[in-house]
Amino acid sequence: MTRTDAVRAWIVETLEGVEGFGRVHGHERAAARDAALRALYQAPGGGPLAGGFVRRVSRSDERAGGARAWRVATRWRVQAWRALADAEGAAASERVFDAALDRAAAAFRRAFRDAERRGLLARADAGAGLRIDDSGPAMFAGVLCHGARLSLLTTHYETEDGA
Repeated sequence: MTRTDAVRAWIVETLEGVEGFGRVHGHERAAARDAALRALYQAPGGGPLAGGFVRRVSRSDERAGGARAWRVATRWRVQAWRALADAEGAAASERVFDAALDRAAAAFRRAFRDAERRGLLARADAGAGLRIDDSGPAMFAGVLCHGARLSLLTTHYETEDGA
């Protein structure tokens, strides 16, 4: 497993631990039919469509310190959805979705500290937290959903051979 694979797994694990976030995949899943795609993002045993996927969108390497050390900055995209269900007050699906996004941001604040202590990530740069880049209604798998495009910046060190 490469360091990038380990960081991706850490992101998925962190999101899966967030109450109400839903099913999270380490890459974008696809299916030929809407029903099959919905099944990939629906909670086991039913429940609303909720969840998302993680994709690496950029990577930059810079020499760091020693001759064989590289500082790797990676920008990740997290795409999240939740089936829209109109209601009043706290039961409104938009509020439920927003609350899950807020819990995800808090989870990453805690998770970054732990990942730094374990040596998985380098010290977090400014702007390293979970960022909501866009949020609004979207059709996904034939379902009207709340959708959010999130981004996350991670930094780690590698040797020339990728270790």
